[in-house]
Order: sequence, then C-alpha cells, then structure tokens
Amino acid sequence: MKIHTTENGNVTNGIFVIDQGQDGFPVYCDFTSDSDKITTYLHPNHLREINDVSALFDVTSEVVIRHVRSDDRQYTAKINQLARFSDVPLHVQINGFIGYWVPSYPSMDPYLYLGMVPKDKLNLQTVQGWMIEDQALNFTNSDSNYRSYFVFLANTNDITYNSSPCLSYATLPLMKDWKDLVK
Repeated sequence: MKIHTTENGNVTNGIFVIDQGQDGFPVYCDFTSDSDKITTYLHPNHLREINDVSALFDVTSEVVIRHVRSDDRQYTAKINQLARFSDVPLHVQINGFIGYWVPSYPSMDPYLYLGMVPKDKLNLQTVQGWMIEDQALNFTNSDSNYRSYFVFLANTNDITYNSSPCLSYATLPLMKDWKDLVK
C-alpha cells in the first residue's frame, strides 16, 4: 500500500490517496488529534474501492466515528470495548460480518461493519455494549441475539427501509445517546 502525498516531506492533516493495487481511493488523515496515532477517516462513497480494510489500521482497541449532524457540524467519538471485553479486538469489515450477527439491511451496501464482541463470546443474559468517550453504554442480551456491533450503511443503491422492528432500536437510549457524547 502506498500513500501519495502532495507535500514535500511535510505531512499535515488532509486528504490522501491510498493505493491497494488499483486507482486508489481518498481518505482523510488526521495527524494531530492524538499524538500517538494517525486517524484515518473513510468516506462511504469509497467503501467499494477498498480491497483490504484491515491494512488501513493497526490499532484494534478503538475506532473513531465522525458524526455529521444535520447542520453540517462534525463531531468525533472514540469507541472502545466494555471493560469485560477489553482483551477482545474490535473488528472492522466491509460488506461482511464473519463471526458476528447478521446486520439489518445488508442489501444497502456497501456497508462498514464494526463488530464489538463475536458471537462465540456471548451467551444469553450477557451484558453487551460499548464505551463511548469513556462512558459505558450497555444492555443485557435477553433474546440470544448478539447486538454488539455498528453498521454504517452507505446505501448507494437508494434502497428504501421497510417497517422492521430493527428500526425501532434507533429510538432506544443505547442507540441515540452515543450521538450526544461525541465532541
């Protein structure tokens, strides 16, 4: 993988092109928000162009989500595992969910899947959830469904949502409160 820059050795925050053996795709790289890490933001319009998402990162203990609100202000939030699963790496997949629960609306691809806890680590009545900006948001699994994941649907095919009970989860505090924790 090669990163093409327009700077003469002086790397600054900005858009870079990552080449994974094809024409390449743009990402936004933030070199300044965390002195120990480079944060790379993927745009939903370019998910289909990514061959190997795991090659884009080497830290599996946290993911940064950028949330764009309706007024176009952007906020970021660091997501980590709950303490009880701190030894379990976060797992990012594009158009896949191997080892995790099937997402609602996988036909709204491409999608980015952030798996928190794999199915084989969960049982009935297991406390699941995630940490957002060091605050735990959790729930107890009561129906043997594993819901420790986020799915970011690009929905480039403009598929319409149907009336599914899964959509009602969006109104639960667990699903909407994380947006209030972003900075």
